[in-house]
Amino acid sequence: MALVALVVGAVVALVVGGALPGARTGPRVTSPGADALVVGGGFVGLTPVRALDTRSAGPCVGATPRTLTLVGAFGVPADATAVALNVTVVAPTGASGWVALWAAGIAWPGNSSLNFGSGEVTANAVTTKLGAGGAVAIRALDGTCPNVVVDVTGYFTGGATGPGGFVGVTPARVLDTAPGCLSSAGRTLTAAEMGIPADAAAVVLNFTVAGAGGAGFARAWPAGEAMPLAANVNYAPGEDQASQVQVKLGAGGAVQLYSSFGCPRAVADVLGYFTGGEPGSGGFVAISPTRVLDSRYGGICLGAGGGAVPFAGFFGVPTDAAAVAVNVTAVVPTGPGYLTVWPGAATMPQASTLNYLAGQVVSNLASVKIGTDGTIRGYTNNGCPNLVVDLYGYYRP
Repeated sequence: MALVALVVGAVVALVVGGALPGARTGPRVTSPGADALVVGGGFVGLTPVRALDTRSAGPCVGATPRTLTLVGAFGVPADATAVALNVTVVAPTGASGWVALWAAGIAWPGNSSLNFGSGEVTANAVTTKLGAGGAVAIRALDGTCPNVVVDVTGYFTGGATGPGGFVGVTPARVLDTAPGCLSSAGRTLTAAEMGIPADAAAVVLNFTVAGAGGAGFARAWPAGEAMPLAANVNYAPGEDQASQVQVKLGAGGAVQLYSSFGCPRAVADVLGYFTGGEPGSGGFVAISPTRVLDSRYGGICLGAGGGAVPFAGFFGVPTDAAAVAVNVTAVVPTGPGYLTVWPGAATMPQASTLNYLAGQVVSNLASVKIGTDGTIRGYTNNGCPNLVVDLYGYYRP
């Protein structure tokens, strides 16, 4: 598949197909424990930088964890405590499976970061704390050895965590509906269940749906608020689809989960949280999901000419905001291709935000640095998909 033979991975991501990790049958972890926490801080967005491409710097990623050192390279400073990545699996030839990333220096904690099917180009945004030597560990399901591309899209500063700062945790499974499912009746997930402080402002989850009986979408939003238009995961019958989500905590320190159709199994791994209070320097301000663009209603698909979306000073984002957290969706393109999102006024990076096939609906979360012109830009190489953008929050300067 030549879908992204030269350009793969970056600001956001998509996750399609594949099997959930074997850890799904393990014990349910409701709290990562105090020893799993690491002091985090403000977010610094980068123009995406490629850190690994096993197609040219093999070997492929197998069951034995591979270490990728990020501190001191790729724009990540020595005092960074966590990183924002886009991770892509490129057309694996073996069976479906999964890839996991976590802080180096400890055993695999039982999480998954993305799921893939044979022959697919699959990506997902990953936020992870840094481990021993400023590195992350990467492994794949036993028996599969896919090529993996990793792009760095930003990092979290070290030092004391001020209000709105990010605190990374060792990934922990906090929800698995099996043998049940996530229906349109929804499911509430509390701060206590997620193992995060009740006064946290927002949580970062890897949210996976699997084995749905029909096509649909899944949402995550603050409990106690009206359900938004925004969707986090789009899925087809029988597929495993995942997306990273940053969700503001609502009433009772909880988030609400919902699926529109097909009653899929739902799995959530907690990756970290943002502290409460008035956000300080680099801190994250979570908002209720807000739709800022839907080109289906304008009758203009996103072609190779690209386009910009203004954020600074719009949609409740202040003019001095440093970055935004947006869910970006490509809707029913006419052919295969990729979508790239990057800071406005900057040169387009050799990276992609998500990859799609004809007729698909593909989406995922992106933490994108706002350009010097106050915008983020989008580009597609083929298929002219419609573009939907939902805003989940912004980062202070």
